Amino acid sequence: MIACSENCIYAKEGLCWLKEVTKPSNTPIKDCPYFEPKEKQKEGP
Repeated sequence: MIACSENCIYAKEGLCWLKEVTKPSNTPIKDCPYFEPKEKQKEGP
């Protein structure tokens, strides 16, 4: 298991849930080449 405290789509309950290694993202961070930011939730209709 890999700890993950970032706001990443693969982060869940403090762990990384990336199941398969893929090509590195366009927005890597220092300790994670697969970082993908979570999209902001739209408010209202």
